Amino acid sequence: MGKRNCLIKVGILLLFILLILFFTYPLLFSFFTHIPGFFSTDEPYSALWNIWRIKYSLSNNFPLDTFCLVAYPFGINIYESHTPYLWQGVKFLFALFLTPSISYNVEVLINFLLSALFMCLLVFYFTENYYMSIFSGIIFSFSPQHFVRSWQHLGLTYFQWIPFSVIGIAILKERRDIKSIALLLLALILLLSFDYSIMYLTFITLNVFLLYNSIYKWKLKINNLHFLKKDLKLWAQFIGILLFSFIILSLQFYPVFKNALNPSQSQPSVYNRYRRPFTDLFSQSAKPLSYFLPAVVHPIFGKFTQRFIGSPLYGVSVTEHTLYLGWTPILLALYAVRVWRKKRRKIYPYFSFVSEKDNFYIGFFILLAGVAWFFSQPPWW
Repeated sequence: MGKRNCLIKVGILLLFILLILFFTYPLLFSFFTHIPGFFSTDEPYSALWNIWRIKYSLSNNFPLDTFCLVAYPFGINIYESHTPYLWQGVKFLFALFLTPSISYNVEVLINFLLSALFMCLLVFYFTENYYMSIFSGIIFSFSPQHFVRSWQHLGLTYFQWIPFSVIGIAILKERRDIKSIALLLLALILLLSFDYSIMYLTFITLNVFLLYNSIYKWKLKINNLHFLKKDLKLWAQFIGILLFSFIILSLQFYPVFKNALNPSQSQPSVYNRYRRPFTDLFSQSAKPLSYFLPAVVHPIFGKFTQRFIGSPLYGVSVTEHTLYLGWTPILLALYAVRVWRKKRRKIYPYFSFVSEKDNFYIGFFILLAGVAWFFSQPPWW
């Protein structure tokens, strides 16, 4: 049985690798000279420049935190406000041994693989079904949103920390032991050590989990203080682990808090032309059709979607408004919720059609979908 499980896991890994090579074609055949991108962006060049800068600084005995060739002779402080040490460590390692193009491609492909694997692990933890887990990993990792991010914003390809953090909080809810605490601590340290936008999305997810856990069966908890104490203990453990993560990474966050407390760094855009205008919150937010129309690069339906770019129903940005979820997972999710509700109504004295675990997590993900939609809307609220 152990050998069979090992072969299944190796097979899943190889399947995801093959799918990555297929979906990123023809990147494999130009891996050393090209990076993913699309017609209207030049933002990947900054990531390539930073990799080149690291190698150049090391080769010429320049300090890594200050680069003198920009704003010469004064230079600029590269890490004045944003210094995720682990991410920078990965970049330093890649810069030493790889060219900027190869380094960029390796980072993108690793994130595709880890996103698929962690989502697969998350769904397997809930269902113990390999087929559903693989299918979920494919939906999550190979979503159009992930691809457009890999073409423009390298930091936003680190999707894997979202399911990994949910695994950590779910296991801590079930088992309050040292291993569970250590797993969530590792997840939060990794989450805090890379892109802060992914960190923001994940903390929304984790807070929804904790709030949902607190209100789940609230009538029972009011009458039984034992369950209420368990919920408070989970909150306390999560906050304690989070604070410990911040302490471990305190040097990383020191410049962020320092700049936040400096009034000169937080002037509105009318006084500081380097700050983005408030109207961007409206133009870059999701629109009604962003979730339901395929990406503009879709080989069959892309031209149809392209007609809506710039309209109030879809949005103006290829990157920000490629939020297509796929009609297959949408319809399957709606069908699953319908079956779940139908089974919940059929309760007999000695047989339950739906397990307590299913009730909890299906309810959680329905709530999370609503919260995600809410946070993606323009700031009219």
